Amino acid sequence: TELTRRGMPGVWTHGFYTGWAANYLIWMANNRNSIGRFYETFGNSVPDTKERKLQKRQTSREWYRPNPPLEKVMWSFRNNTNYMESGVLTALNYVATHGKRFLENFYIKSKKSIERGKTEKPHAYVIPRDQRRKVATAHLINLLRLQGVEVHQADQKLTWEVKAKPSKAATNGKAKKEEKARRLSAPKGSYVVRLDQPYRTLAQILLDRQNFPQNANPPYDDTGWSLPLLHQVEVKKVDDPAILQARMHLVSEDVRLHGQLLNKGRAFYIVNNTTENEFAALRFKLADVSMQAAEEPFTVGKRSFAAGSYIVPAKGNPADLADRLEKLAAETGLDIVGVKKRPE
Repeated sequence: TELTRRGMPGVWTHGFYTGWAANYLIWMANNRNSIGRFYETFGNSVPDTKERKLQKRQTSREWYRPNPPLEKVMWSFRNNTNYMESGVLTALNYVATHGKRFLENFYIKSKKSIERGKTEKPHAYVIPRDQRRKVATAHLINLLRLQGVEVHQADQKLTWEVKAKPSKAATNGKAKKEEKARRLSAPKGSYVVRLDQPYRTLAQILLDRQNFPQNANPPYDDTGWSLPLLHQVEVKKVDDPAILQARMHLVSEDVRLHGQLLNKGRAFYIVNNTTENEFAALRFKLADVSMQAAEEPFTVGKRSFAAGSYIVPAKGNPADLADRLEKLAAETGLDIVGVKKRPE
């Protein structure tokens, strides 16, 4: 290609590497209907100029590598930098020269993504309004928007059909039972990631589970990027196209949650252990406040609290405890509940 024409051997554009996850810079383009390329350049382990000998597999002539590297070469960081800079300048020049073509391809890919969302499963992902980790839920929604994914909020109760699935062959001696058709729902105010949008593929990458191909060579390390699992937030994949007809509006700004202090003035206050960052930080923000952590799950009335929840007595703590808790609830998004007596 261009670098070969300029007398630079050992440049090719069809190689294999372990990519692990969609977290290289190239994915900013590849996941957004554009094009990205990942290149690695031969270098030395120390900043010296020295003769390097390459293995046969690196110097063999292949269909994708008509001008392979030399078997022996005097190599330095300067050579490495020259190759990289030449490659970057060549790529930038190509994109600038063919800018209209790249823009047209971006438009066509985006248009096809919208159509696929209308005709192919899945059609949407629903993030139910009521979550155990509501602060993490808000962070998930805001993170999707930051990545350019459109998020809507339902103006009505959502319902959709889940079709029946036939029973599968036995694995490990146990056959999977047939799943009957049923209807699922989510309350008004739930969030919907419609897949009839330009960044459909990006939304699927971030919200679905990854199934590594059985016949592919696995990488030597494990990675994961399913945002619902990382945030411990419930997200439902919807194959029913009727979900796209529900009344909803586009979320145009970040979701900001304000927690509340319920039953102010009680003898004890409980902060449920949601395992969110804000819950852990609350202990440090109340460093001068005496509190305990529950060793087991418990209930107070109809409310359930997890092990590790904070139990804060009013007696023996600063007089402005309730006001401080109320302020922190609003700031962190955590709900704090006042109760008359210490939970058993």
